[in-house]
Amino acid sequence: MPLKLQALRIRDDALGCEPVFGLSLALAEPVMPGKSVWAYNPAHLAELKVYVAAQLRERRQAGNASYFSRLPAWVKSARNRGKVMKAIAKIERGMAVAPR
Repeated sequence: MPLKLQALRIRDDALGCEPVFGLSLALAEPVMPGKSVWAYNPAHLAELKVYVAAQLRERRQAGNASYFSRLPAWVKSARNRGKVMKAIAKIERGMAVAPR
């Protein structure tokens, strides 16, 4: 009997979840109510940290093609830089003690 399958992309940018199965990400930390910083892996987290910590951010690509252009405004805001960096540091501390 034929079975019709449909791909469904799960997207939860506020809390961070894996897009195929909808599982919670291990590298996630709440920053404020309903908003979390998350990363798929340590390399992703390192790139996010460099971007958030930067005092001057220059666009190298036109349009909306880069990962950083798609970050929510609250992550890119200088007002929230301290909170986001604290959350990233907490994720990094958790990675240091996590079993491999």
